[in-house]
Amino acid sequence: MATEGPTQSDVETSQCTGNDLLIRNALKTLADPVKRKKLKLTLTSLQKLTGLSLNTIRARAWALKAIDDLKGAAKKPPREGEHNTKVREEPIIDPEIVLSRKLEGLLKQNGLLYEEILYLRREVKRRDELIEKLQGGRLSTI
Repeated sequence: MATEGPTQSDVETSQCTGNDLLIRNALKTLADPVKRKKLKLTLTSLQKLTGLSLNTIRARAWALKAIDDLKGAAKKPPREGEHNTKVREEPIIDPEIVLSRKLEGLLKQNGLLYEEILYLRREVKRRDELIEKLQGGRLSTI
């Protein structure tokens, strides 16, 4: 026989204990999209959150009704007056600003590459002089 769970008013006023309290807290978690993360609004998710068996949860009609209500609320499109948190308006950026930022970055990169070329030329010149010096000393000894 199915055990009778607390009435809806008991659930709302925190007068439930044990398994009912676990289920109520799990339902609160599922109701908040941030807290539930990737969990779906299903009995299996409720089972994972509570650690109870599916039959324990199914025995409580109020829990099944609460899951159905959450599913229904998730499927309803938001009204025009409500703010949809998923849709964020991207700020409008002037194309000239974007292009000028890219140009500045390219100019900085060009300057760094030019400095590296100058350094490498000096290094090559120094090594050439060292090689010439070493070869000159060796040729004079022959």
